[in-house]
Amino acid sequence: MRPSEDEDKVRRAVLNLFPDLRLRREGDRLVGEGGSLSRFGDLVRRHRIRDAVRGRLLHGRRGPDLSVFRLNKQAAFVERVSFSEREAPLGDIRIAVRDDDIDRVIDRVAPDTRPPAPRLADGKGGADRSCGARQRPHTRQRLDPRDLLGRDPLEEE
Repeated sequence: MRPSEDEDKVRRAVLNLFPDLRLRREGDRLVGEGGSLSRFGDLVRRHRIRDAVRGRLLHGRRGPDLSVFRLNKQAAFVERVSFSEREAPLGDIRIAVRDDDIDRVIDRVAPDTRPPAPRLADGKGGADRSCGARQRPHTRQRLDPRDLLGRDPLEEE
């Protein structure tokens, strides 16, 4: 917390996103433990930012049991989720989520919205998503107009 900040307002900003968090003052910081991510997940769904949040949580993974990220304090004060890339001039909220299976937590808070990979006729193919594996990004496939129309549209009739 900055010396000029009102502690009650900072508390409110944090509790707007994580209402079950137990906050305590440690020097110039507010430290929280033991909260639920349900309110945070509700806001993520309501504001339709699951993909962005999922990307940030995955990017912030630090091993199999930890994800860290920063949230904009002013946005949190008005119940919005906005990530900070680096230390904001007016400060930010630093969050560390710890769980035995952080991928499961990420899947619960911000589920993958991409459609599953297509399966081949023999039942093989597609990515196995049961273990949290990420699919490769979609690649652009070149289509031949003759496949679509049965003829070349550039040929004169």
